Amino acid sequence: MLCSKCHAENPSRFHHCGECGSPLFLAMLKEIGDTVSPTTYHIFSSGATLGRHFDNTIVLLDYSISRYHARIDFQDGKFFIQDLSSSNGVRVNEVRVKRRELKDFDRLTMGKVLLLFRTSSLTEEEIERNLPTQDRFLAAIKDINQSAKSAAISHHILEIAAEFAISLTRAERAIIFLYDKNLKLHPAVFHNVGQQELERDEFEVCRSAMQEAEHHGEMLIREELLHDPRFNANQSIQALQLNTIICLPLKSPHAVEISTTHDAEERELYVKGVLFGMLYLDSRKPLKGMPQYRKTMLQVLADQTSLAIENAILQREMAEKKKLKQQMGAAKAAQLRLFPEPSFSHARFDMAYHYAAAQQIGGDYLTFLPLSETRFLFAIGDVVGKGLPAGLVVMTVHGGLYSEISHQEDIPAMMRSLDRLVHEYAEGKVFVTFFIAVLDVEKMTLQYANAGHNPPLLHRSMRGEWLELRAAGVPLGLNANAARTAELLQLMPGDFITFYTDGITEAHDENRKQFGLEGVKKVLSNWLAAQARTPEALHGFLNAVVERVRHFTNNKPPEDDTTIMAVMMK
Repeated sequence: MLCSKCHAENPSRFHHCGECGSPLFLAMLKEIGDTVSPTTYHIFSSGATLGRHFDNTIVLLDYSISRYHARIDFQDGKFFIQDLSSSNGVRVNEVRVKRRELKDFDRLTMGKVLLLFRTSSLTEEEIERNLPTQDRFLAAIKDINQSAKSAAISHHILEIAAEFAISLTRAERAIIFLYDKNLKLHPAVFHNVGQQELERDEFEVCRSAMQEAEHHGEMLIREELLHDPRFNANQSIQALQLNTIICLPLKSPHAVEISTTHDAEERELYVKGVLFGMLYLDSRKPLKGMPQYRKTMLQVLADQTSLAIENAILQREMAEKKKLKQQMGAAKAAQLRLFPEPSFSHARFDMAYHYAAAQQIGGDYLTFLPLSETRFLFAIGDVVGKGLPAGLVVMTVHGGLYSEISHQEDIPAMMRSLDRLVHEYAEGKVFVTFFIAVLDVEKMTLQYANAGHNPPLLHRSMRGEWLELRAAGVPLGLNANAARTAELLQLMPGDFITFYTDGITEAHDENRKQFGLEGVKKVLSNWLAAQARTPEALHGFLNAVVERVRHFTNNKPPEDDTTIMAVMMK
């Protein structure tokens, strides 16, 4: 390999010229990780490939890395990174990329591997002078990454950032501000700040500089302030005799959906748009202009601190979602215990049902309960709404119904009590459609009442006719004093009653056409015709309805809970 400085020829494995000691490589990648001695990879003008396979120029032995993960090219004096269709992608400064130019101090994330990109365009003197700073920088970033693995955002991360920012800029004070519950910046971590300053009612800093950095969302550097006539009237600058102010917004690269969380010390952490807070530095001593590489390192430090804060928020959010999922699972199990056995057979009739919630917790209700050897209660309902709130109303209705059954069997009286219960529980904001019936197999009668629910469908096999069991009544919870009445129906052998919720009849196809009662009638007619040839259990009819609805909607996930119960008189 030819040295560009002294033109001496060197073996291909050399990183520096054997004659003059100049670097032969054009860039470096340095690992930021858990290892005591992070590995450094050198990149030459021929570029490099990165991956898990040993054919790559840079071999990264981690299973989060693809066999051939990425390629770095050198073109027209610039470096570019290209994602080679890897499984976990390539991120540059936390932004996923397909191809992008690399700049000095860019952070590359591939799977679980974090690398720092450095060019070798510095002079030998600059390299010698900057190496200690780079090492401290890598140590700070590594420490922040280690601390960020915790779900709690501790002060340790913020203290590392403040301390290194002082070292990097040579400022006199560093303060990290976080947002309070009013979304105002409030000091959280101090470095090089005396106790006397902390005991003041309001900590003195240049608020106007922070407001400007907050507004633009970018690093703000103000120098030689005491010699700038524009700031002669600025009270904080003049009172503190500040010559230099640096403000770095701590921000996420994307909008943050989480508004608040709690850390291990129970301190609330608030997010304003994409901002988590502000890194503020100032000095009374005039500071010479920072070189660009130090500004870049300072920005990387702020970005990494922001990433640690966001990671803590997301981990906390994931833990809360996991806990909520477990609670929802327990609530679902409790709700399913309210439902009866899926089928029941009696000398005079058979009963079976199918239930499926659109979400983890459903808003449909169904019960079947023997009142005596000859009397049986059926009930079906639908809470307006879905999810956990609807599920809580279902459990309220169930508890109220069983309480009523324990001391009375009068259907209108039961309905009035349930009406008052739902109205008081939901304060008139939620209502429940409800149908209740008592079957007397000795008298072959069905007494029923309806509170705005879909009328069950009665098919009379002996006459070949269809009836809808309609009865006047508004849904439960709308009016606690609504009048409730019951109807009485004489049954015949072979009668077939279908109870259902609107998740069955209002299921629709791509043209918004509903499955409707006609769809139920068609399935039942076909099933009864098949029964004459090959009898099967009542669940066969329910499965046929569910399958037909699924086919009708082109296998779309159900938008509503689906409940259907069949009762067939023998």
